[in-house]
Amino acid sequence: MAQSAIVNGLISSLITSLTGISISDRRHKQLKEHVIKGARHQQYVRVNQFEVESSLNGLVEKFQVLDRDDLAEALTARLDELSKIPNKWTPDILSLFLNLSDRPVEKFQLEALYQLRPFVEPEPSPFTWEELLADEPFSDPELWENEPLSAGSSDDEVIYQQEPRVPVVQYRPMPVVVADEPNFDQNSLVTNAEKDLLRQIEESHHWNQRAKGHQFSAEQVDERRSITVLQAIRQVCFMLRTLPTSMFYTDVARGTVIYNEGISLIQTTHLSVTHVLASLADIGSALYRLREWLKKEQVVPLLQSFQAAVSMRLQDFDKSLSTLEREYATPSKTMTASILAVHDAVQIRSRIVIHLEGLVSRVSSHRSDFTCMELLYDDICVLQDISDSEVYEQCAHIFFECLRVYLRPIRAWMELGDASNFEECAFISVADKDSELSALWHSRFELRRGANGDLLAPLFIQSVCQKILNAGKSIVFLDRLGKNHGSSSIAEPLLDFDSVCHTNRNFALAPFSELFATAFADWVRSRYGPSASILREQIFTSCGLWRFLDALELIYFGRDGSLFQSFASEVFRRMDERPRTWNDRFLLSEVARSTFGGHVSVEEERISARTSTIKGAERSIKTLSSLAIDYNLPWPVLNVIQKPTLVMYHRVQRLLLQTRRAKSVLASSTFPPSPRAAHHATTALRLRLTWLVDVWQSYLADTVLRPATLDLRTRISAAEDLDAMSAVHDAFATRVQAQCLLAKNLAPILDALLGLFDLAAAFAQLYMSAAGPVAVPDRRVTRRQHAKLGDVHDSESEDGLDDDEREYDADTEDPVVKGGYEERVRRMLEQFGQQVRFVVAGLRSAGRVGGEGSWEVLAERLEWDAPRGG
Repeated sequence: MAQSAIVNGLISSLITSLTGISISDRRHKQLKEHVIKGARHQQYVRVNQFEVESSLNGLVEKFQVLDRDDLAEALTARLDELSKIPNKWTPDILSLFLNLSDRPVEKFQLEALYQLRPFVEPEPSPFTWEELLADEPFSDPELWENEPLSAGSSDDEVIYQQEPRVPVVQYRPMPVVVADEPNFDQNSLVTNAEKDLLRQIEESHHWNQRAKGHQFSAEQVDERRSITVLQAIRQVCFMLRTLPTSMFYTDVARGTVIYNEGISLIQTTHLSVTHVLASLADIGSALYRLREWLKKEQVVPLLQSFQAAVSMRLQDFDKSLSTLEREYATPSKTMTASILAVHDAVQIRSRIVIHLEGLVSRVSSHRSDFTCMELLYDDICVLQDISDSEVYEQCAHIFFECLRVYLRPIRAWMELGDASNFEECAFISVADKDSELSALWHSRFELRRGANGDLLAPLFIQSVCQKILNAGKSIVFLDRLGKNHGSSSIAEPLLDFDSVCHTNRNFALAPFSELFATAFADWVRSRYGPSASILREQIFTSCGLWRFLDALELIYFGRDGSLFQSFASEVFRRMDERPRTWNDRFLLSEVARSTFGGHVSVEEERISARTSTIKGAERSIKTLSSLAIDYNLPWPVLNVIQKPTLVMYHRVQRLLLQTRRAKSVLASSTFPPSPRAAHHATTALRLRLTWLVDVWQSYLADTVLRPATLDLRTRISAAEDLDAMSAVHDAFATRVQAQCLLAKNLAPILDALLGLFDLAAAFAQLYMSAAGPVAVPDRRVTRRQHAKLGDVHDSESEDGLDDDEREYDADTEDPVVKGGYEERVRRMLEQFGQQVRFVVAGLRSAGRVGGEGSWEVLAERLEWDAPRGG
C-alpha cells in the first residue's frame, strides 16, 4: 500500500511537470489513470549493467583514439569515484546519461566540469542590533516604566492616560564658605609607643637581623633560653639553608657557622645536646662555604659545568631537607621529635654535598682549569676502593657531566680539524702557523706543555693525547690535499656512568681506572680511525709514497745495479778525462737525468746535482764527496720522509760511488810487467785490495741495504698514521747510517776504510805512472786514531757533505813516499794490513757495546786471510 502511494505521488508530479495541468483539474485525473495502466502492463526490464560498463569503456577508448585524452582521463576518474559509492540505480542513471549524450567530443567543454559545485544551503544572515532596534527601539517611553506590582488582576487595573512630562530642573548646590579654624598638632592624635618595648620586639625578630656578619652579644650568649625540640629542628633546617636563626650565627670572615650555647632544649641537659648541635653547625659551615662558591661567576665552560653539577646536588639535598622538615611539621603518624634523629638524618643526606665542598676547596687552590676533573677522578678511584657506593656513583655522574663539556672542543678538533677552540682544549696548540707544507704534520701543531715540561692535560687522558692530536692533523692534512675526509660510520661510544662502569654484577669488581681507560680509548678510536685510514690510503695512492721510495732506492741505494753503474761509469770517465772540470753541476744533472729518468718510478724533472770544491784532492777517492744528487720530493711525501733523513741517502750514495771508484781503478788499470822480486807483493796487494772492495760492496748491498728496505716497506705498510710512518723511516735511516759506518761515533773506522780505498787508487796510479814520485797516503794506525773510536766527530751539513771532506787536501795530508818500486809496494802492503786490523778491531769494539750484529759479520769477513805481517 505504501509503495502504491509513492508511485501515485511520483506519477502526479511527473504529469504536472510535463503538462502543467494542476491536480485539481479533471484532465489530470484522466491522465493519471492512463499512465498507471500503462505502467502496470509495461514489458521493459532494467538495463544491463555490464552493457552500460562496456559502453562507457568504449566511450573512453573513443576519446583516446580521437586525441581527447583530457576527456578520457576526466571520465575515468569520475567513474572510479562513482564505483566507490554503492547504489543500485547507478547503471540506470549512467544508461540515461548515455542515451542523452549528443556528440560529446565536439560539443563538450572540459572547463564546464570545474564549474560544478555541490549545493550548499546558504547560512542565515546574523541578527544585528540595527534590525533589533528597528523593531523595538530604545526610545519607547513605555520601555523604561516600572511594572505595577499590585495583587489584583491586570484586568481590574485602571488605565490612566499618560500626562505630558514636565522637564526636571537640576539645581547645583552653592559652595559653603567655612571660617578658618585654629591650627592644632596632628601628632597628638597618635599615641607614642614605648621605645624600649619596640626595641625588644625587633631584637626578638632574629630573621630581620643581618644574616651575614651577625655576632651575638655576650649578654645574649650568657642568657640562657630554652626552646622546644620542634623549634630547634626548625632552626636547624633554616641554618642548613643559610637562613638567619637565633640558635646559630655565621662568621663571614672565616666562613663558619657557630652554635649559640645560650640556647638549650627543654627537658634536656645542656651538655647532652651541645655536641650534636655543634656537629650540625659544622655541616652548616660546609654548606655555607659551598653556597658562597656557587655564587661566584665562572668563565671557563668546564668550571661552569662543574658548578652546575654541584648546584644540582645541592638542590637535591635541599629537597630532601624539605621532606625531613615536612615529616615533623605535618606528621602522618605518631612520632617523637628528636634532635639526635635529625642529626643522623642530616648527616646521611649531606654526605655527597659535604664531600663536594671539600673537593671545591681543593679546586679553588689550583689554577689549572681541568683540576676539578683530576680530583674527581682520584676521588672516584678512592671511593670505589673503600666501597662507598653512594658517593662514588654521584661523583662519577658529575665526572662524566664535566667530561662531556671538556670533550666538545676535542670532538670538533678530531672531526673537523677546527682550531678555533684551542683556548678551551688546552693541550693542543699551533706551534708554527706559517710553517712549510713539507713540515705540516710535524711542525704546525703540537701538544702544549707547561714550564716544567708536563703535558697540559688531565692525567687520565694523557696516554691518548697524541692520537687526539693526530686525528685533527689528519683532517687538516686531507683538507690541504683537497680530499674529503668524510664522516665516521662508526657509532660513537657513550661516555656516561651506565655505559662505562657497567652496573651489572660481572663488572662490579673492575677498577674504575681500567673501565674508563678502555671506554675512552674506544671513543678516541671511533673518532681517530676513519680520518687516519683515509689519509694513510691517500699517502699510498694519490701521493705515490711507494713510487718515491722506489726512486730513492734506485738513485741512492743502487737497487738497479746496471743503472747505477752506468751513472758511476760516466762520472768516473769525466773524472779521468777532465780532472778539474768534471764536477760541473749542469752536466752532472744531465747525466743523472738521462741515466735514471728512463725508469718508470723516476720523474726526470725532479733530479738535480750539486757540487762543491775540495782542494787538491784530484787523486783521492774523497773527491766524490763534492758531488750530491738531489731528488725533489712533493710536500706530502716529505712529511713521511723528512728532510733531515735525506742526508743519509746522500751519504750512502757517496759511499757507494767511492766503493765503485776503488773497484773501477783496480779493474780498469793496465798493469805493466813488474820486477820478479816485487811480483809476489804486487799480486798479493792487488788481490787483497780487490777482495776488500768486493767484501765491502757485498756487505752494503746484501747485508745492509736490501734487508733494510724490505723491512722498511713492511713496517710502513703496517703503520697506523703519518707519525708511525715517519718514525719507521727515521729508525730505518738511523739503522742504515749505523750499519754503513756513517754514524758519528764510527767516523774513525769509516775514515780508515776510505783510506784503504785511497790506497787502492794510489796503487793503481803507481803502475800507471812511468816515473817520478807517487803520492801514497800514509794511513798508519796511531794511538790518536784508536782514541778517536769513542769520539764524536763534527756533524754533517744539510747538503750531505761532511765539513772535513769539503776541506780535505790530499797533497798536504798524505806525505809523498819516495823510493824504488819494490819498496813502495811493500810499504803499501804493510799499510793495508795495519788499516784492515784497525777496522776489524774497531768493528769488534763497537759491537761489544751493543752495536749492530752485522758489524761482527763484517769483521769476520775482513779478518779472513788478512795479512799478519808488518
